[in-house]
Amino acid sequence: MGIGRRIAAADRARFVRRSGRFFAYAASALTLAASGQALAADAITNTAYLQTTLGGEPVRLASNTQTLRLTQLLDVRLQNLNEDELVAEAKQDDFTAIFFLTNSGTHLDTFSLSAQLNNPKVTLRGLWIDRNNDGAFDPDIDTPVTDGIPLQAGETVSILAVSQIGDMADDERATLSLTANSRTGTGPAGTVFSGAGVNGLDAMTGKTGGTATAEARIVVVNNDREDDGSGNGGVTLSKSFAVTTLSGPQPTRGDIITYTLIATFPTNARASGARIIDAIPAGTTYIPGSLTLDGAVLTDATDSDAGAYDTSAQSLGIALGDPAGAATRTVTFKVTIQ
Repeated sequence: MGIGRRIAAADRARFVRRSGRFFAYAASALTLAASGQALAADAITNTAYLQTTLGGEPVRLASNTQTLRLTQLLDVRLQNLNEDELVAEAKQDDFTAIFFLTNSGTHLDTFSLSAQLNNPKVTLRGLWIDRNNDGAFDPDIDTPVTDGIPLQAGETVSILAVSQIGDMADDERATLSLTANSRTGTGPAGTVFSGAGVNGLDAMTGKTGGTATAEARIVVVNNDREDDGSGNGGVTLSKSFAVTTLSGPQPTRGDIITYTLIATFPTNARASGARIIDAIPAGTTYIPGSLTLDGAVLTDATDSDAGAYDTSAQSLGIALGDPAGAATRTVTFKVTIQ
């Protein structure tokens, strides 16, 4: 009843005149109600109400209204879709890196974008908004970024950074840095820009300072490798055989076939984890201990050397590893015609 007593003291004379007795207030039913409203994210206004019955009549009193005018928070997030290196080819005209720009502030804001490259052999063709969000650059659909990008709070847009790759060597690298700045203001967290926000609000930088940078790391792969047009980077595997006949000039049962496999890796093929798998032909039996790699005999067991014979699958496996530069590996094995 503390609140009730304060209000009763202010209006005591009126209450006494109506009822003739003060206890009429003391016996009244007292309820409190409060209402709050956030107006367009610009201000929070709050008024409390007291409802009671005094002298048999309902009374509703309003408190003074308190208004808290908000400050616009300036924050932005910029992310590269793929944090790993992006593979490009030399003389590629439309190499595309994908970024996501998000307004992580509290109000509508406009952001300026700028890009930098650290390799003069890469030229930025421009920045586009990915209108259909397919991650592919299409100049007939996507919109070029020629001015600031307005974003509502929490809104995200996909940005395509399209570059032209020059005559770069294999394994040559470049880094594309994209920066987004709030046009309302940037600076250390907590920097205030009086009246610069939406509807004349004060604006204040958040933890990002109203700016963000993301990088796309580019590497040129297999630019100068020898390629035979097969799409295999010039890597080839050829197979031949020779028959040792035991009963005459023509092959027959009991004769021995020696198979030779030659794997060729050209310069800069960048092959890794190379492995040959060869099933023993139907109608033949593998001759144990006949497997060789570059003239060295391999065991048939799965052990520390490069070869193994799988008796259940009746196939040979030979690990060639990661050939460095131009390399040729030769495998031989023998079978008996059943």
